[in-house]
Amino acid sequence: MGQYTSFFENGNRESLYQYTDKGRVGNGFEFYPNGKLYRLIKYPDSVKTDNHFANDYLIITNLDSLGTSQVAEGQGYYRGFNNKFAYIDEEGPVRDGRRNGTWKGIDKNMKLTFTETYKDGALISGTAIDSAGLSSAYAGSRMTSPKFDGGTKAFGSYLGKNIIYPDIERKNEIYRIVVLQFVVEKDGRITDVRVQKSVSPGLDKEATRVIKRSPLWIPGTRFGKPVRVTYAVPVNFVLQ
Repeated sequence: MGQYTSFFENGNRESLYQYTDKGRVGNGFEFYPNGKLYRLIKYPDSVKTDNHFANDYLIITNLDSLGTSQVAEGQGYYRGFNNKFAYIDEEGPVRDGRRNGTWKGIDKNMKLTFTETYKDGALISGTAIDSAGLSSAYAGSRMTSPKFDGGTKAFGSYLGKNIIYPDIERKNEIYRIVVLQFVVEKDGRITDVRVQKSVSPGLDKEATRVIKRSPLWIPGTRFGKPVRVTYAVPVNFVLQ
């Protein structure tokens, strides 16, 4: 918790953020490799945890690499770079710190371009076109997390109905939370299940068994396209 500063390989500051136990809050400063300020963004004091892909920060300041202002006091035309400052990957108008109007960009990793419409920071609609000319539509967020069909409540119900408490752990009153990491494939299948936080051999094995037998999940998306996502969930074992 508190302040965190990162640095480029050349020794110049890369970023300066404030953290709570749930994520970034307050002002965040990001810099160009040459040491000049790239942007000042402001995160809300209360961190939303429903979608960790949401860009819910305000754009306060944005400058080019020579220090020329593009966005000042939340007003202007934003030009944002990829994480290595190799090219501009998104641009569009900003009003009162929020994205507004038409934004355009490129994602070279996914080999696509996109056009989006915003109103007061909300993504109303987006269209992405990949290298094969295929388009996909999305709204609300460029990226979404995978989720169990029916949501958190349905997932808890699935665990409750399918977990069989191991005899050894029950006899020795061993309980707590096993954290599992796995991959949600593009088609919703669960693969590569691993124990991220172990409790005991029996509980670890049972948690793994139940997750491997899980029905298909709703896959995560990026620009409206299903993507392969590494995910983690807690499996809580409680003695009754």
